[in-house]
Amino acid sequence: ANNSASNPHDVSAGEDVAMAQNGPFATVVFYPVDGEDVDQYIWLQDELASWGYITIVVQPNQVDWPKVLRKVSGWNNGTCPVEGCLSMFALSHIALGGHGTGAHLAAEIIRSNQYNLNGLFGLGLEGPTTDYQNPNTILKRPSIALFLTGTTDDLSPANENVIPYLENWPGAWQVMHPLGANHIGYQEDDTFLERWNDGNDTMGRENQQQQALEHILPYLNLTLK
Repeated sequence: ANNSASNPHDVSAGEDVAMAQNGPFATVVFYPVDGEDVDQYIWLQDELASWGYITIVVQPNQVDWPKVLRKVSGWNNGTCPVEGCLSMFALSHIALGGHGTGAHLAAEIIRSNQYNLNGLFGLGLEGPTTDYQNPNTILKRPSIALFLTGTTDDLSPANENVIPYLENWPGAWQVMHPLGANHIGYQEDDTFLERWNDGNDTMGRENQQQQALEHILPYLNLTLK
């Protein structure tokens, strides 16, 4: 997993530096689009870290949530590759996030109702169906989930994916439709084939990512702190 941890009150920030010691810090575990590299979401990690969140982007072959949780628990006990992480993970304050198929995977983990988690946000959720039809309340209060799918997302349009997926969702949810945002704009870069299949990002990649952060950060401040 690719992890990022910093704090606005820390005198140093960035990679290969010791973790700030004014934690423990709330943690976000983020699932990428199937097949995408974890480095596609550095924009998200960097900004969340600057607000004092530990952000872990999970490798595509390490998506099993119990294994991820065991890994994070081990890091919290001192086995983390980042210096100074002993007892710095607030394991009772965890939210999941994801992009595309990763957003669907994160939502299914929440919807399974097997884990006591605080929040969920999804970018361009891809996948209209669920294996969990009638779960009970599935997030800690305020028990609300946040989803963003752009109006030019042709890879996972909202009316064919996130909207039908949220039928019978047990709890509050909000779906935002950023005007001119597409699917691949939530990545650092993309391929010609991805651009060919997706809609035009008339908002612009940087603006699309910034707009997402302007809603994700208040959401996390509400659900994780």
